Amino acid sequence: MSYTKANNQWAYVGPKDFAKGDSHFISLAISNKNQPYIAYQDFNNGSVVVMFYDSIKNIWSRLGQKDINPRIASYENLAISSNDIPYL
Repeated sequence: MSYTKANNQWAYVGPKDFAKGDSHFISLAISNKNQPYIAYQDFNNGSVVVMFYDSIKNIWSRLGQKDINPRIASYENLAISSNDIPYL
């Protein structure tokens, strides 16, 4: 969510239900271009999902392949380099 000081209100960034199902262990990072990225555990299968927000299309899109890690992952930590490269 983003806060608008002029309206004194919080608003969703893109669609509010962009994740399919329950999400756990959420990690958020912002690129140098102010683009938000999010990593989380998909509770349905335990895999890691990384998504980024496309402000032009107003949608969240998956980054990379569907299952980044074929094993169950938790406590993801997302970071973005000075070159805007995301790392888990």
